[in-house]
Amino acid sequence: MRLFLAVPPEEIGQRLLYCTSNERFPAAGPISKGSKNAIQATDGTHGGGAYAIRYTGEDSNVQQYYEQLRKGGLMEKVVQHTAKAFQTIAGGDKFLD
Repeated sequence: MRLFLAVPPEEIGQRLLYCTSNERFPAAGPISKGSKNAIQATDGTHGGGAYAIRYTGEDSNVQQYYEQLRKGGLMEKVVQHTAKAFQTIAGGDKFLD
């Protein structure tokens, strides 16, 4: 049986603010890459800028899963799909894909 935790909206906001202002979760960039205080980002680097964290704020260790998605070309597929959507909409049609 799986338990679901209900977090009040105010606490969610506090957690997000914590993540955006804490040195453990720096934005990607030359200063943050390799930071000793930063947790491991989804690309496997410390200070990579994109973090998957648990309810407790700790690293959720999803690097292997994301690596499989990258190797499968997910990024390119998303870019192609998005470009197709924009082209269709810009042409005045409804995007249905």
